[in-house]
Amino acid sequence: MITRYANYLRRLIPSTDLTILRRATETLGKLAIPGGSLTSELVEFEYKRSYEWLVTEKVDNFKKHAAVLIINSLAVNAPGALFPFIKDFPSIIWSGLRDQKLSTREDSAACLRNCAKIIYDRDLSLRNSWFNSIYNEAYSPIKEATTGNNLSLSNIAPENVHGSVLALRELVTLGTSQLYPKVDIIYEVLMKLKDYKSSDVRKDITITIPKLAHYDRNKFTNNYMHRILLYYISQLKLGKDRSFILTSVGNLALEAKDHIVNYLDGGILENIKDALNSKVSKVRKDLSAPCFYCLANLAIAIGPPLTKYINHYQILKLVLKSPINDNMLSLLKVFIDRLPSLESVIKDRLLNIICICLSGFEFKHPGAPDFRKNMNSALALQYRQQMLLRDSESFLNPPYQDLVIDELGSDKFTLGTAYEDGDVIIILQALKALTFFDFRNYNLTEFVRYSVILYIEHENPEVRLQSALTSSRIYLNSPICYQKSEHSLKAVSEVLDKLLTVCITDTVNEIRLEVLKSLGPGFDSRLSQADNVRLLFITLHDENFEIRKTAIKLVA
Repeated sequence: MITRYANYLRRLIPSTDLTILRRATETLGKLAIPGGSLTSELVEFEYKRSYEWLVTEKVDNFKKHAAVLIINSLAVNAPGALFPFIKDFPSIIWSGLRDQKLSTREDSAACLRNCAKIIYDRDLSLRNSWFNSIYNEAYSPIKEATTGNNLSLSNIAPENVHGSVLALRELVTLGTSQLYPKVDIIYEVLMKLKDYKSSDVRKDITITIPKLAHYDRNKFTNNYMHRILLYYISQLKLGKDRSFILTSVGNLALEAKDHIVNYLDGGILENIKDALNSKVSKVRKDLSAPCFYCLANLAIAIGPPLTKYINHYQILKLVLKSPINDNMLSLLKVFIDRLPSLESVIKDRLLNIICICLSGFEFKHPGAPDFRKNMNSALALQYRQQMLLRDSESFLNPPYQDLVIDELGSDKFTLGTAYEDGDVIIILQALKALTFFDFRNYNLTEFVRYSVILYIEHENPEVRLQSALTSSRIYLNSPICYQKSEHSLKAVSEVLDKLLTVCITDTVNEIRLEVLKSLGPGFDSRLSQADNVRLLFITLHDENFEIRKTAIKLVA
């Protein structure tokens, strides 16, 4: 059976479609998971075939890429079975590391890393041999060019330089004792290549430097941090490679800890402020995620002392002006955990934004003089459209761009349709934020009762599901489910009635099932009422078996 499946997969390898090629090689590797009677034969056959594709000079790029992916998949799934065959692997992987295609080079680096782990864990003498072989081959093409003060890399193909940087990156990632005497040399090589013409090389340099800092923190902070951060700040001011550099600064902050404080004022935070406050939407779109990542790592590394800088540069205000997305919510969560003095401000402002997105009005505690029971869907839609207009491009890029394309069946869509999909995204993120943060000091039950629960009638199934689950979770976490006042009983009854209606009438099986599962013990006293029991008995006749089974548990 395994042989038959392997033959089916070999028909797809190599493929000109990279997605198919990746899936086929991943599946082929899983067939080699130890335990089968043909594992060793399969691994030997696939490795030898891949070896031939890598060492043959005139083989097409698709076969070379396929060979790298096959060996990588075997290394992940059957390291023990692959070990006897890869002793000479460092001599053949360079054809992939120096391939003209970026994807082949990056996959070759991943393959080198996974194969090296096999050797490093099993054979000390071979580990030393591998390290020296890879290091010498990576360093040799750029050694002469970086010996003097001036670079002379014009005669070296960019893919060769990038392959060397990738190999050095993987050696640093593995971080064995053999690396220690080479650290200074690698730092100097990377710094001399920092302005290289290829953006791929520059990007991987910014990835490798934090890994070097992690390997030896003291050497980084004492010898290289000042030089590297001054260079980074100068590049940020020039607007060059800002997304790479901001990500690298965030990673370096985790290694440097409070040593990085001296570079915040007038340097790192000023550039982050300029990026988030840019009038060009494309700049905000490209840099918001790296800025949020950098800020989160700075908060983790520095802690409460960062608060005064956040306030001085009005960073929090700029963050909250950004569209609600996962990056923003994660950053705010880190701020709350690491900068506790900002917690109340963050929650107040964020809850106002969520409430305006969903109801059209700012949040008011029940009983406040200006508390509104009614929802104004027109005002809420207007606010969401203003948010889309301000940052429209950020909603039409991955991962959301793929969502829009899949639903329309085409990559050409009108602005109106894009707004419609962007509107769904904002609603989903706002609903998610209500349960992502701990709003225990805010009474959200009335907001759920008059606004959130109404989105169960939305045409988008994800919105309906998220609305129902959010409503259920907030009520179950609130004391209102256990209170006996007339107001409490009426509020719980209204929300529960709408949730049960979804369990019966929604056209999507998964929504009916998940909402039914969300009705926790806090609702038991209301579910036992005659009208609600009658609704539960209706779900006992649902066409879906899992729904019927869940309904029986609730009734019992």
